Amino acid sequence: MLSNLNVSMRSYGVSIFSQVRYPNAFLYTALIRGYLNDGMFNESVIVYNTMRKDGITPVTFTYFALLKASATEMNVNLGRHLHGESVKFGGFRVDLFVENSLIDMYLKCGYLDCGRLVFDEMTERDMISWTSLIGAYAKSGDMVSSSELFRELPEKDTVAWTTMVTGFVHNTKPREALEYFERMQNAGAKADEVTLVGVINACAQLGVERFAN
Repeated sequence: MLSNLNVSMRSYGVSIFSQVRYPNAFLYTALIRGYLNDGMFNESVIVYNTMRKDGITPVTFTYFALLKASATEMNVNLGRHLHGESVKFGGFRVDLFVENSLIDMYLKCGYLDCGRLVFDEMTERDMISWTSLIGAYAKSGDMVSSSELFRELPEKDTVAWTTMVTGFVHNTKPREALEYFERMQNAGAKADEVTLVGVINACAQLGVERFAN
C-alpha cells in the first residue's frame, strides 16, 4: 500500500495513483491514508468525496482512517457525515472496528451522549467499546454512569478494573478507588503499573503513606 511507504503523497504517491485507470476502494484508501500521514486533512477529504462520486464503496479502513483524523482534528461535522455514510451502506452497522472508531471520534470531540448512542445500538461489543465509555464517563466526573457500565461488563479484565481505579482517583474519591482495587485483587485480575500508580495516588489523597509504601 502506498500509505505504508515513506514517500510524500504530494509527489510519488499521487503520481502512481493517477496512472491507475480504475482505482478500487483499497487504492483510494491508501491515498487517503497517505495524505493523512502527511498532515493533509483537507486533501484526504477531497479524495474521499471523489471516491464516492466515482461510485466506489468505502471499506472498513477508509472509515477508520477518516474517523481517526476527524477525532484528531475535532471535526465532529465530518465525523457525523461519515457516521451517516456508514449507516447508509448497511454492513458497517455491524462492523466492530468502525463502530469503535465512531465512539472514539465522538468522545474525543466532546460528544459523550452521541458516543453512548453508538454503544447502545451495537450488536456486538468488545473491551475497547466498554472501557472507552467507562473512561469517558469517569473523565466527565460521572462515576455513577461509569460504575453502572462496569457492572454490566460481562468480563472484567485488568484494563477495565484499572479504568475504574484511576477514574475514582481522577474524581478525588480515593476510598472508592481502593475499594475497587481490593475487589480487583479478589477477582484475580492482575494489576499493572497504571493500576499501582492509581493506588498510590489514592493513598496520597487519603494521606495514608503506610499504604503507599
